[in-house]
Amino acid sequence: MSETIFMNQKQFAELKSFYLSLGFSEKQAERLQKKVFNYTVQPDEKTPYNENWSFYPQRETGFMNRFFGGAGSTASGMRKAKSSAPMMGMSMNNTSARASVSYCMAAPSAPFAEADECAEDGMEAPEFNTAETHAADDLPEMDPMTDTEVIFSANVNNASWSYVRNSVKRGRKIDSSFVRAEEMINSFDYDISAPKDKTFAVSAQTIPCPWSNGAELLFVGIKGAETTDKKPNHLVFLVDVSGSMQDEVVLEQMAIMSLVSKLGKDDTMSVITYSNNTKTIIRNLKCTDTDKCIDAVLNIHFDNGCTYGSEGLTNAYDMLSEFKDNSANNRIFIFTDGDFNFGISSEGGLANFIKEKKKSGIYLSVVGYGMRNFKDNHMEALSRNGNGNYCFVGSPEDIRERLFKQFDATVYSIAKDVKIKVEMNPEYVSGYRLIGYNARKLTRQDFDDTEKAVDGFGSGQISAALIEFTRRNTDNGSDGSEAGSRYTKTESKNISDEFAAVTIRFKTPEDINTEQLEVIKANDISGGSNAEIAAVLAAFGLDMSDSKYKGVLTKEKLGIMLIDCLNAVNDDAKKNLIAYAGVFEKYINS
Repeated sequence: MSETIFMNQKQFAELKSFYLSLGFSEKQAERLQKKVFNYTVQPDEKTPYNENWSFYPQRETGFMNRFFGGAGSTASGMRKAKSSAPMMGMSMNNTSARASVSYCMAAPSAPFAEADECAEDGMEAPEFNTAETHAADDLPEMDPMTDTEVIFSANVNNASWSYVRNSVKRGRKIDSSFVRAEEMINSFDYDISAPKDKTFAVSAQTIPCPWSNGAELLFVGIKGAETTDKKPNHLVFLVDVSGSMQDEVVLEQMAIMSLVSKLGKDDTMSVITYSNNTKTIIRNLKCTDTDKCIDAVLNIHFDNGCTYGSEGLTNAYDMLSEFKDNSANNRIFIFTDGDFNFGISSEGGLANFIKEKKKSGIYLSVVGYGMRNFKDNHMEALSRNGNGNYCFVGSPEDIRERLFKQFDATVYSIAKDVKIKVEMNPEYVSGYRLIGYNARKLTRQDFDDTEKAVDGFGSGQISAALIEFTRRNTDNGSDGSEAGSRYTKTESKNISDEFAAVTIRFKTPEDINTEQLEVIKANDISGGSNAEIAAVLAAFGLDMSDSKYKGVLTKEKLGIMLIDCLNAVNDDAKKNLIAYAGVFEKYINS
């Protein structure tokens, strides 16, 4: 008999509504509502509403409840079991009274005993947190006379924003190393027209800097071409079913089905699960029958063991290589918290491993989960080195925004290894600083290296950057003789009206190296709602990370900026920005 998840009645209804919003029929939505992988879902009026959407058969100790459920059994969304057997992997709502002890969990076992001892002594158990990410210092201010250019990889990931949003909503303390200002900026869908006869369109605006008197902000937005000739999709869903992922069971299925809802008769899907080892659920299933696709997903079962991620990825690449069609879109989606603890498990090892797999021409998308156990650095390494992209899922809202609505941008690639170089004209600028992109900054050697792996770009996708700068006094202008860049005055170029130049270097999907130059005219960049919105989001990141460059920023100032921005932008932008207001308000009042 299957195990049972007891879900709040309101939440149970929301689960069905979610599937209906994806376009599934009433009957299909009810199937997906009543079964989550190998669990049976049962509505229950005694079960509290679970804002975390985390449902795990929990044990009684406070430590285990906090680690897997976030805030003890009351917030976990599951009723306490009648059985008090403290066994890891045991179903607390198992109608067959079966207890299964996994021999290897993602989290170390040592703190479990310590937590039990604390519980016995009536002490508060320690909070367990093994999350990992990159930590990099803010980029410094640069002089365009000597630091002639700033180079960085295009950012199409927004995992940091999703992580921060969910943490703020749940009242959890945020580690500043997880806050990436560029991902705050790139969480918004800016109003930029798609290019008609180029790969990229570049839009630029300037506004006064709200947190630094006398400084200004330059918004640079890059939008990719929108794919019209959509190829068939050959997708492999690689699903982490190890012990640390059982807490994410509902969100994991919802994310997978949001992608399945977009597949049609010309597409195929395969499903592989992995924990201690891998298991094939379905191979190369034609997506002509949605019910068969649903069957495949509902046949996923959890093993509750270790995380042998490298073996899972190897099998996924091998399987997709069998069915690879050069005229199709060949892509792997891996759903995981990144806590690989079996096989290749280091960040460097994973980067080298996935670089080799990248040569197959298969793309990789990473869908990340978890709060206190997710390995952000592992998922970044996989996506960046595997022709991929990366999003974080902590709520149904994330799934709708990052997977369902942005399906084309996630699945259809228009460029690979996208690098951006910005040169500021010293005739107009005396100093400048790129906000965020701390771990994405590149050297000139990286820019010229065609084998340097960085982020790719999807159909209609937007990558935005914000540069804080100070203007040069035009009465004491520079002759630019030391710049050694596009703006060296000794060269005979008609560039005195250029404020900056943006060079985008990339590979086409066919692996052809190319670049695109776009100049920003000094008279074409005054004001604009894109810059206003980006400034608010950047300020949120700077304040939350307590950046040394946040100037006069305070939480009160942040609230005023948001209100002013809402009053200044058009109705469409306002509607999108209002979705941020609740998170801002809760953070400001914390």
